[in-house]
Amino acid sequence: MKKKIFLKFKKGEQKLFLEKAIKKAGSKLELSKLSNIPNSSIYSYKNEIHPLTLERTKSLAKFLKLDFNKIKKQVKDIYDIGWDKNEINFLKENYLDMTAKEIASKLNKTVYSVKHMRRKLNLKKGAAYRWKKNKIINTFRGFVKKIGRTPTYQECVEEHPGMITAIHRNWGKYSEFLRYLGLQTKIRCWTKKDCIKEFEKLRNKKRSTPSIDNLKECKGLFKAIRKRWKSYNNFLRELGYTPNFELKWSREKCLEEFIKIMSNRKNLLTVEELLKLNPALVAAVYKYFKSYPNFVRLAGYKYDDRWQKWEKLVIKICKKIYPDVKVKPKLENNKQPDVVIMKNNFFEKIIDAKLNSFAHSIRKDIKNYGSYCNKLEFWCLIGRKKFSIDNVEIINSQKIKRILKQRNEFDLIKKVEAMERLCY
Repeated sequence: MKKKIFLKFKKGEQKLFLEKAIKKAGSKLELSKLSNIPNSSIYSYKNEIHPLTLERTKSLAKFLKLDFNKIKKQVKDIYDIGWDKNEINFLKENYLDMTAKEIASKLNKTVYSVKHMRRKLNLKKGAAYRWKKNKIINTFRGFVKKIGRTPTYQECVEEHPGMITAIHRNWGKYSEFLRYLGLQTKIRCWTKKDCIKEFEKLRNKKRSTPSIDNLKECKGLFKAIRKRWKSYNNFLRELGYTPNFELKWSREKCLEEFIKIMSNRKNLLTVEELLKLNPALVAAVYKYFKSYPNFVRLAGYKYDDRWQKWEKLVIKICKKIYPDVKVKPKLENNKQPDVVIMKNNFFEKIIDAKLNSFAHSIRKDIKNYGSYCNKLEFWCLIGRKKFSIDNVEIINSQKIKRILKQRNEFDLIKKVEAMERLCY
């Protein structure tokens, strides 16, 4: 069984390589016929959605009459996926004595990959190795002894996935299995006394007041403290310990700090700009004022939320006129366009809402989104700017209204006109 070897090109290099091949062939369809690579795969390779395989890279290099060693200079990493002969032999030799989890750990694979390969090779353990009731109970009791309490369902899944499958097969539910053994089905109900007892144990172990991260070492303790005392600081005060930190922000402090920052500026700060300047202030704003617009208005500034209204309207229109829409998906570069139009599980088109076609952010977003789709559109409420860049288009409000008119979406046309009146 052959392993598939993949090449991870430097950013933009795979796209250039495919563009050369498409240009020489004349079109994507012609390249598909000449190279025996499916058209959909060429699209995903060109837009760097999937990495090229070694075999297909060599095939395209031969087609372009390029030296493969020169292409290798543009490659950042080479890796493989699949099972080789040695790994399959190891599985055949050890599947009777080792669990799927142990084999996965040895071969650096997932448990699901090991189980899938066992089924594929028809490797069955047989009756002698099955989870019978006695074996389930003995293994479970051994696990209870090891951790000193009744384990949670998730802990059993992580430690003995085969046992959990057998529990479902024999008892139906994990709770029924616990009842059968005479154990409580609610694993732990934390009382105030329990919280204090576990906290003191942890404090003695650490020889200092535990931090929130330290509390998470004892499963369920931090959650129980939050439930019973509302905050960790309240809990510490009740026990007579000094809180880890005292909150320095209040509503008045937020307003005072914001007015101080704005005294040196002409334009209102966006949330992103304020986050770079003072992240602690942004956290306090959302805690005390719930939203940034509310805070800005209370501080005595006019907050312009027209772009948010336009963005929501564009998303609503796209959902009406396209069958497969993704809203604000995260791309590989961590950027999030407003709307992505999908076709055969690929990014066919990206649509981003802009108030003005002359906005400076459009140039940046062409770089951010251009390589991830076949077509990039900016739906702009005002302005009639045009681009000479391939696959990039400005769609103004007049064109949007024409599209909606063809589909008899007159309510949405009225909403677009209402937005136009807000901007003119």
